[in-house]
Amino acid sequence: MRIRNGLFTVIIGAAVFGTTACGGASGNTAQETPKSAPASGSSAASAPIPKVEAPPKQLGSSAEAKPSGSASPTSEHTTSTPGCMPYQLGLSAAERPAPNSTDRLFVISFQAKPGVECRLFGVPTETRFLDGNGHELSIEAGAVGESEAGPVVVSEGHEKVIYVSAKKTSQPGTVPATMTFTLPGGVPGRDIGVVDWPGADLVGPLTVTPAMEPVS
Repeated sequence: MRIRNGLFTVIIGAAVFGTTACGGASGNTAQETPKSAPASGSSAASAPIPKVEAPPKQLGSSAEAKPSGSASPTSEHTTSTPGCMPYQLGLSAAERPAPNSTDRLFVISFQAKPGVECRLFGVPTETRFLDGNGHELSIEAGAVGESEAGPVVVSEGHEKVIYVSAKKTSQPGTVPATMTFTLPGGVPGRDIGVVDWPGADLVGPLTVTPAMEPVS
């Protein structure tokens, strides 16, 4: 898939390649749904089914993300798995080396608690950064790559991630205490994820990817 943001072209392209070419590390990667046999008397070659992509959405939208057509094939198991609830997941955040010299890269990891298998879909919404007193900081965040996103299943021992990118700058930044957001595919105001920020200062605007397989 192609995304204009150069950093996320590398990240999301690597994630898609790893899923389609290698089957993913977790074994929960999407599989192509078998095509049914042509009806009696019909031509063996059927017309291609057009792809349907969900339109991009800015973070902060109150609309609930719904599974729809995506660039990656998905299995019936993936789409029928129930959506994740905050109490089913453990969240962590860390800074990682960026694949270029102009960005800083952070990863938010979603780990399923014992016995849990649930689904994330799309980008987190209602993203906010808070200080130690719970006050919202003026750090903007926007989504990239949502139209290419498909549902991913989180299960015990098989984490999923989102990536957050910030431009390197000489301007002094602000160090958040926590990051909060509606889980990808969750209900705003209900499915709120909270993760401790790793002590790094930020200068917005930031860009955030959809939930995906980790990129090594």
